[in-house]
Amino acid sequence: MTTSDSKLHESDAALERLLEEASPRPAPSADSIARARLAVHDEWQQIVGGRVRRRRVGWFAAAATVVLAVAVVMNLGPAPEPVLVATVDRSAGAIYLLGEGSILNELSEPAEFETGQTVVTGQEAGLGLAWQTGGSLRLDENSELRFVAVDRVELVSGRVYFDSQDPPAGTSRLTIETAHGDVTHVGTQFITETTPERLTVSVRDGSVEIDGHRYRAVADAGQALTLRGDAQPERLDIRGYGPYWEWVETVGPVMDMNGRTLEALLDWVCRETGLEFEFEDAGLRDDVIGEDLSPGDISDTPRIALAQFMLTYDLDYEIHDGVIRIRQRESR
Repeated sequence: MTTSDSKLHESDAALERLLEEASPRPAPSADSIARARLAVHDEWQQIVGGRVRRRRVGWFAAAATVVLAVAVVMNLGPAPEPVLVATVDRSAGAIYLLGEGSILNELSEPAEFETGQTVVTGQEAGLGLAWQTGGSLRLDENSELRFVAVDRVELVSGRVYFDSQDPPAGTSRLTIETAHGDVTHVGTQFITETTPERLTVSVRDGSVEIDGHRYRAVADAGQALTLRGDAQPERLDIRGYGPYWEWVETVGPVMDMNGRTLEALLDWVCRETGLEFEFEDAGLRDDVIGEDLSPGDISDTPRIALAQFMLTYDLDYEIHDGVIRIRQRESR
């Protein structure tokens, strides 16, 4: 600080002390205070005026440069047209579209979403989407997701599941942006969950790349990776089934049973639940595994569909330690 600036600061301080010590009645108006300040500053402005003017010229020149740059960016051309990125497989509960002024507009029958839109799920709600370039994208309750591009979404808050299934050749991998970093799949099934404090990626199958602000890491099947601020990533071994995963089953795509066998049904149930299946008797497996199913669609959840088809084929089952054990139903 120069001598002139120091004295100017002292004048301000003196004026503040004078105002504080003055009687509160009558209170000086804002205009009176402003005029008093100007009077005190007037003398010093004569001394440092040239330097201040030079500073102001420099500041206004910098400001003008910024304004010009913004104007150039804003006039590059019209905004790109929205692109369809997903259609709705299934929805449950209240689903909202985020509008101007952060107003939530409830969607009575959501059907599709485009780039630039933001979807929000309410309490005890869920949304299952068929991703345009392949795969199933699902939102849990109390989540907010913005559609950025055909290969990119932004998870603002909450939890999202992605099953890449069988993406067409040449399509880009989906990247999920979060406040803590980007998550990109490598042919997999995984959950991405973000809060203001952390990012957690849980992998059921395949592997996922996490590009954090400070660290990069890969999580493989059976692992959960958590990023918290600048701390080293935390890695845990997890199961690909259980209560943490069950919400994804409720908003999964409808299963088309036309031309399908019991084996295809069991494969679908296991993919959706993270479970495996086995028959107690190899002969029983050979007898029923290739049976054609009744044509039609399964709109029930995988567990309900499993129970219904087991009755149809006079089979019984139990789930234990991540395995569906199938046996012949006993005569009653």
